[in-house]
Amino acid sequence: MKALQQVGHGDPKDAFRLIDLQDPTPGPTDIVLEMLAVPVHGLEVRDAIDPSRIAKTDLPKIPGLEGCGRVIAVGAEVTDFAVGDLALPPPRCGTYRQYISAPAADCYPTPPGADPQQLALVLINGLTSALLFQAHNTLSPGDWMIHNAANSSCGRWLIALAKDAGLKSVNLIRRAAVARGLHEIGADVCIVDTGDDHPNDLAARVTATTDGAGILLGFDTIAGDASGRMAHCLGTEAKLIVYGDLSGQPCSFIFRDLSRKAIHVSGYRKSAYEQKLTPQEKRNIYGRLCGLIAAEKVKIPIAAAYAFEDYSEAFALAAQGGADRDGKVLLLPNA
Repeated sequence: MKALQQVGHGDPKDAFRLIDLQDPTPGPTDIVLEMLAVPVHGLEVRDAIDPSRIAKTDLPKIPGLEGCGRVIAVGAEVTDFAVGDLALPPPRCGTYRQYISAPAADCYPTPPGADPQQLALVLINGLTSALLFQAHNTLSPGDWMIHNAANSSCGRWLIALAKDAGLKSVNLIRRAAVARGLHEIGADVCIVDTGDDHPNDLAARVTATTDGAGILLGFDTIAGDASGRMAHCLGTEAKLIVYGDLSGQPCSFIFRDLSRKAIHVSGYRKSAYEQKLTPQEKRNIYGRLCGLIAAEKVKIPIAAAYAFEDYSEAFALAAQGGADRDGKVLLLPNA
């Protein structure tokens, strides 16, 4: 089988090479997956370019955080998978390869008929969003939440999870063109926020679209001034969860929002929640996320999909900003 191996750093066309490995055979409790789709994450792009991120002593390595495959072989003791099933491999198992053999207990079944390219995006951002929402949502059906970078992968998951919980969502976006796609998966209100107007103006637009309803939960993945702008839109004693720093800047707030409205600001570390899950709890979450995909209640844009041989083009596109490529980049190991 073919696998994509990182052998160094710099230009991805030089940092990676295609290698031949022996086709795997399953042990008694294993399954073998023919990998149908594997996303190229920004983390992997940075790992390829920046030599400070991975020590040379840890190379060569086969990257790949997640993906989706079809079962082509099962061990004699496996009862919960059958040949032909779609399944998710264990997270972070090095999915940049054509075939993966893994313990069946560490893999996750998916609904038949679901889109493998969408399922390939469940393990990382899907779980991040599910745990984020589960840990901090104390609202009642009909209440409002607000978040930024709503067209991102995590943003789209949050829209779907909020809708599934009966909440209404205010979705802050940078381009009006993406609003239609977000409304299709359940976004209630989309507001363009380029950061150029005064926070009072943004808060006024939010208040107008929610008929003055107080918003008590916000998710911020941008940081910088965006944190303060969102806090300005929240109600008294609201929670603001900062789970990313796309701006690369420290969070900035208007002090009166924190003091007079007593807004609770907290960070989020996925591993702190993930390590508390039992295997069955994690399987249940993945099952729910896959169900949302099968029901077409969430859809992540795909910018392009490439064969293994075209990995350098895939990495070049993945290295571009989200607005430039407008979607995830996939590798198709068995295209």
